Amino acid sequence: MEEPVEAAVPTVEQQPAASAEMSSSSSGPTPPPPPASVTATAAAAADTQPASSAESLPPERIGRGLLFALPVVPVGVFLWVLIWQWGFMSAIVMFAVSAGAAFLYRKGSGGRIGYPGLWVIVGLTVVTLVLSFLGGIAADVAEYMGLSMANALGSSDFWTVYFDNLFANPKMWDSYTKDILFAVLFAGLGTLGTFRRVLAQARAAH
Repeated sequence: MEEPVEAAVPTVEQQPAASAEMSSSSSGPTPPPPPASVTATAAAAADTQPASSAESLPPERIGRGLLFALPVVPVGVFLWVLIWQWGFMSAIVMFAVSAGAAFLYRKGSGGRIGYPGLWVIVGLTVVTLVLSFLGGIAADVAEYMGLSMANALGSSDFWTVYFDNLFANPKMWDSYTKDILFAVLFAGLGTLGTFRRVLAQARAAH
Protein backbone atom coordinates (compact mmCIF):
# COMPACT_ATOMS: atom_id res chain seq x y z
CA MET A 1 0.00 0.00 0.00
CA GLU A 2 1.32 3.42 -0.91
CA GLU A 3 1.70 5.96 1.86
CA PRO A 4 -0.56 9.03 1.58
CA VAL A 5 1.18 12.23 0.40
CA GLU A 6 0.42 15.34 2.41
CA ALA A 7 -0.83 18.25 0.30
CA ALA A 8 1.09 21.50 0.58
CA VAL A 9 -1.16 24.04 2.25
CA PRO A 10 -0.08 27.72 2.25
CA THR A 11 0.49 28.99 5.72
CA VAL A 12 -1.46 31.88 7.16
CA GLU A 13 1.72 33.78 7.92
CA GLN A 14 2.32 34.53 4.23
CA GLN A 15 -0.92 36.52 3.84
CA PRO A 16 0.00 39.56 6.00
CA ALA A 17 3.22 39.86 4.06
CA ALA A 18 1.30 40.01 0.81
CA SER A 19 -1.15 42.60 2.19
CA ALA A 20 1.75 44.66 3.51
CA GLU A 21 3.33 44.64 0.07
CA MET A 22 0.03 45.76 -1.48
CA SER A 23 -0.39 48.64 0.97
CA SER A 24 3.14 49.84 0.39
CA SER A 25 2.73 49.67 -3.35
CA SER A 26 -0.67 51.44 -3.31
CA SER A 27 0.53 54.39 -1.22
CA GLY A 28 2.41 55.80 -4.18
CA PRO A 29 5.79 57.53 -4.32
CA THR A 30 6.64 60.21 -1.71
CA PRO A 31 6.93 63.68 -3.31
CA PRO A 32 10.46 65.07 -3.19
CA PRO A 33 11.17 68.10 -0.94
CA PRO A 34 11.27 71.55 -2.60
CA PRO A 35 14.66 72.66 -3.83
CA ALA A 36 16.72 74.77 -1.45
CA SER A 37 16.91 77.57 -4.00
CA VAL A 38 13.12 77.99 -3.99
CA THR A 39 13.02 78.24 -0.17
CA ALA A 40 15.85 80.78 -0.13
CA THR A 41 14.14 82.88 -2.80
CA ALA A 42 10.85 82.96 -0.85
CA ALA A 43 12.64 83.95 2.36
CA ALA A 44 14.53 86.73 0.59
CA ALA A 45 11.29 88.07 -0.90
CA ALA A 46 9.66 88.13 2.55
CA ASP A 47 12.60 90.03 4.03
CA THR A 48 12.66 92.67 1.30
CA GLN A 49 8.89 93.33 1.27
CA PRO A 50 8.78 95.93 4.15
CA ALA A 51 11.79 97.75 2.74
CA SER A 52 10.24 97.92 -0.73
CA SER A 53 6.96 99.26 0.68
CA ALA A 54 8.85 101.95 2.64
CA GLU A 55 10.89 102.86 -0.42
CA SER A 56 7.70 103.25 -2.46
CA LEU A 57 6.66 106.25 -0.33
CA PRO A 58 7.51 109.70 -1.69
CA PRO A 59 10.25 111.79 -0.03
CA GLU A 60 9.32 113.33 3.31
CA ARG A 61 7.87 116.82 2.88
CA ILE A 62 8.77 118.36 6.23
CA GLY A 63 7.34 121.84 5.71
CA ARG A 64 4.02 120.56 4.45
CA GLY A 65 3.80 118.09 7.30
CA LEU A 66 4.46 120.88 9.80
CA LEU A 67 1.70 123.04 8.32
CA PHE A 68 -0.75 120.15 8.51
CA ALA A 69 0.13 119.44 12.16
CA LEU A 70 0.05 123.05 13.43
CA PRO A 71 -3.69 123.07 14.29
CA VAL A 72 -3.06 120.68 17.18
CA VAL A 73 -1.46 123.56 19.13
CA PRO A 74 -4.51 125.83 19.56
CA VAL A 75 -6.83 122.83 19.92
CA GLY A 76 -4.63 121.36 22.65
CA VAL A 77 -4.38 124.67 24.50
CA PHE A 78 -8.15 125.12 24.40
CA LEU A 79 -8.81 121.63 25.77
CA TRP A 80 -6.17 121.98 28.49
CA VAL A 81 -7.52 125.36 29.69
CA LEU A 82 -11.07 124.03 29.62
CA ILE A 83 -10.16 121.10 31.87
CA TRP A 84 -7.96 123.37 34.01
CA GLN A 85 -10.94 125.60 34.77
CA TRP A 86 -12.71 122.54 36.14
CA GLY A 87 -9.80 122.00 38.52
CA PHE A 88 -8.16 119.05 36.73
CA MET A 89 -5.19 118.13 34.57
CA SER A 90 -5.37 115.18 32.20
CA ALA A 91 -2.88 113.08 30.27
CA ILE A 92 -5.54 112.56 27.60
CA VAL A 93 -5.00 116.08 26.27
CA MET A 94 -1.29 115.54 25.61
CA PHE A 95 -2.00 112.11 24.16
CA ALA A 96 -4.49 113.68 21.75
CA VAL A 97 -1.98 116.41 20.86
CA SER A 98 0.91 114.02 20.14
CA ALA A 99 -1.25 111.47 18.32
CA GLY A 100 -2.98 114.20 16.33
CA ALA A 101 0.34 115.80 15.41
CA ALA A 102 1.69 112.46 14.20
CA PHE A 103 -1.45 111.72 12.17
CA LEU A 104 -1.62 115.15 10.55
CA TYR A 105 2.12 115.30 9.89
CA ARG A 106 1.97 111.95 8.10
CA LYS A 107 -0.88 113.23 5.95
CA GLY A 108 1.05 116.34 5.00
CA SER A 109 4.48 114.75 4.55
CA GLY A 110 3.28 112.20 2.04
CA GLY A 111 3.03 109.25 4.41
CA ARG A 112 6.65 109.16 5.58
CA ILE A 113 7.88 110.12 9.07
CA GLY A 114 11.65 110.32 9.44
CA TYR A 115 13.80 111.83 12.14
CA PRO A 116 12.90 115.41 11.08
CA GLY A 117 9.23 114.52 11.43
CA LEU A 118 9.89 113.02 14.85
CA TRP A 119 11.42 116.29 16.06
CA VAL A 120 8.54 118.28 14.57
CA ILE A 121 5.99 116.16 16.47
CA VAL A 122 7.96 116.37 19.73
CA GLY A 123 8.43 120.12 19.31
CA LEU A 124 4.75 120.77 18.66
CA THR A 125 3.83 118.71 21.71
CA VAL A 126 6.25 120.59 23.98
CA VAL A 127 5.11 123.99 22.67
CA THR A 128 1.50 122.98 23.25
CA LEU A 129 2.29 121.92 26.82
CA VAL A 130 4.03 125.23 27.64
CA LEU A 131 1.31 127.36 26.08
CA SER A 132 -1.36 125.26 27.79
CA PHE A 133 0.16 125.83 31.20
CA LEU A 134 0.46 129.56 30.55
CA GLY A 135 -3.15 129.50 29.43
CA GLY A 136 -4.11 127.84 32.70
CA ILE A 137 -2.42 130.65 34.62
CA ALA A 138 -4.28 133.17 32.47
CA ALA A 139 -7.55 131.48 33.41
CA ASP A 140 -6.63 131.79 37.10
CA VAL A 141 -5.78 135.50 36.71
CA ALA A 142 -9.05 136.13 34.87
CA GLU A 143 -10.98 134.37 37.61
CA TYR A 144 -9.13 136.41 40.25
CA MET A 145 -10.12 139.61 38.42
CA GLY A 146 -13.71 138.46 38.07
CA LEU A 147 -13.55 138.25 34.27
CA SER A 148 -14.51 135.56 31.86
CA MET A 149 -11.81 134.36 29.48
CA ALA A 150 -13.60 135.95 26.54
CA ASN A 151 -13.67 139.36 28.26
CA ALA A 152 -10.17 138.98 29.68
CA LEU A 153 -8.57 138.50 26.26
CA GLY A 154 -9.79 141.94 25.21
CA SER A 155 -8.93 143.71 28.47
CA SER A 156 -5.69 145.68 28.70
CA ASP A 157 -5.87 145.59 32.51
CA PHE A 158 -5.92 141.81 32.40
CA TRP A 159 -2.78 141.60 30.27
CA THR A 160 -0.99 144.06 32.54
CA VAL A 161 -1.74 142.00 35.65
CA TYR A 162 -0.98 138.74 33.82
CA PHE A 163 2.48 139.74 32.59
CA ASP A 164 3.36 141.43 35.88
CA ASN A 165 2.72 138.12 37.65
CA LEU A 166 4.60 136.11 35.04
CA PHE A 167 7.79 138.17 35.14
CA ALA A 168 7.75 139.96 38.50
CA ASN A 169 6.07 137.63 40.97
CA PRO A 170 8.34 134.74 42.07
CA LYS A 171 5.86 133.74 44.76
CA MET A 172 3.33 132.92 42.08
CA TRP A 173 5.73 130.45 40.46
CA ASP A 174 6.41 128.89 43.86
CA SER A 175 2.70 128.27 44.27
CA TYR A 176 2.58 126.60 40.82
CA THR A 177 5.57 124.30 41.35
CA LYS A 178 3.40 121.30 42.18
CA ASP A 179 1.16 121.97 39.19
CA ILE A 180 4.18 122.17 36.88
CA LEU A 181 5.45 118.79 38.07
CA PHE A 182 2.05 117.19 37.59
CA ALA A 183 1.72 118.76 34.15
CA VAL A 184 5.07 117.30 33.05
CA LEU A 185 4.15 113.91 34.52
CA PHE A 186 0.78 113.78 32.77
CA ALA A 187 2.35 114.94 29.53
CA GLY A 188 4.94 112.14 29.72
CA LEU A 189 2.29 109.53 30.41
CA GLY A 190 0.15 110.76 27.54
CA THR A 191 2.88 111.04 24.90
CA LEU A 192 5.26 108.16 25.66
CA GLY A 193 3.42 105.58 23.57
CA THR A 194 3.05 107.92 20.60
CA PHE A 195 6.70 108.96 20.67
CA ARG A 196 7.83 105.32 20.75
CA ARG A 197 5.73 104.47 17.71
CA VAL A 198 6.95 107.52 15.80
CA LEU A 199 10.56 106.69 16.70
CA ALA A 200 10.11 103.16 15.34
CA GLN A 201 8.72 104.60 12.09
CA ALA A 202 11.62 107.04 11.81
CA ARG A 203 14.13 104.22 12.22
CA ALA A 204 12.34 102.14 9.60
CA ALA A 205 12.36 105.06 7.17
CA HIS A 206 16.15 105.24 7.41
